[in-house]
Amino acid sequence: MLKKIIVMGIAVIVFTLVPALDPVWADDGHGELGMMMGRGGGYGYGRDAVETASHFLRHLLTHRRENGLTDDQVSKLKVIQLDLGRAHFRDEAEIEIEELGLKSLLENDTSDLGAIEAKLKLIEDLQIALRM
Repeated sequence: MLKKIIVMGIAVIVFTLVPALDPVWADDGHGELGMMMGRGGGYGYGRDAVETASHFLRHLLTHRRENGLTDDQVSKLKVIQLDLGRAHFRDEAEIEIEELGLKSLLENDTSDLGAIEAKLKLIEDLQIALRM
């Protein structure tokens, strides 16, 4: 839930600031994100939303003067960036923990096929949620 709120907040920031940042992206090589959006047939070359948002936040913070960000905006973006990173690592850790549980089920000769299928489904759902 927290990750969804963070991603939505970043989406609002992106859609609010993108028109204002077009000249910044068009200059001498500072347009990394603009280039990523324009090629490869998809946003971010297939990266998940967290990586793309994190890259965009790094870009905003690196070029804060060119983007005209206030100190308050920079502080808020840094908090969002930190929260986003934490949520991403928690989600990845949760997947790893469930994969350890799956490994344990697979190594146990008496494991129920239904339990294995349920664990696989859970891992798949967590991976989908992470990418979303």
